[in-house]
Amino acid sequence: MSRLRVVTAAALLAVLAAACGGGTIDPNTPQDADNLTLGVTPTLGGLAVTLSEKATTKLAREVGQRETYVRDATVFELRQGKRLRGVFQVMRLTPDARVDDIDFRRQLAGKIIGTTRPPEAIGGVAVYKGVLNQQVVHVWFEEQFLEILIVDEKQAIAGVDSGVDVNRLLVEALSLELTPGQPTV
Repeated sequence: MSRLRVVTAAALLAVLAAACGGGTIDPNTPQDADNLTLGVTPTLGGLAVTLSEKATTKLAREVGQRETYVRDATVFELRQGKRLRGVFQVMRLTPDARVDDIDFRRQLAGKIIGTTRPPEAIGGVAVYKGVLNQQVVHVWFEEQFLEILIVDEKQAIAGVDSGVDVNRLLVEALSLELTPGQPTV
C-alpha cells in the first residue's frame, strides 16, 4: 500500500517539475476545456473508487507553488475492500501544454514513467507504459487531461489471480468520458 503512494508522489512531482513551455498563452485564462468533466465511476475494474482528499489537497498545494503544466488535479484510490490496489490520477493541463504534439506527450510521459518507449494503442488510445519502483504506470492523454493509472507490478503479473484484472481496469479507465459540466473531475 505505501509503495503505491510513494510512486504516486514521484509521478506527480515529475509532472510538476516540468516548467511551462513559455508560450504566449496565459495558463490562467479560462479555456473551453475547463468546462469539461471526466466522469469517474464508483468502480473501475471491480475496484471501489474513492477520492483521496489528502493526496488531491497536497497536489493542489504543490501546483499552486510552482509554474507547471498542471491546472488542477484529482487523485483517486482504487480499493478492494480496505486494501489499496491502485491509484488513478487525473490532471487538467494548462493551455500551453502541447497535448497534440507527439514529442511533448512522449517527453511528459517519459518524465513520469522513466522511459520513452512508443505507446501501445489500446482501444484507440495511445497509452505509455512503464515500470517504476515495482509499479506498472500507464499514462495517456485525452483532450487537455493527463491520466495516470498505477498498479503494483506483482498484481499486474498475477492478473486476475491477484484479485485485480489490470487489463479490465485499464480498459474501463480509458473508457471514461469527458462531458460538459463544471471544471471538476
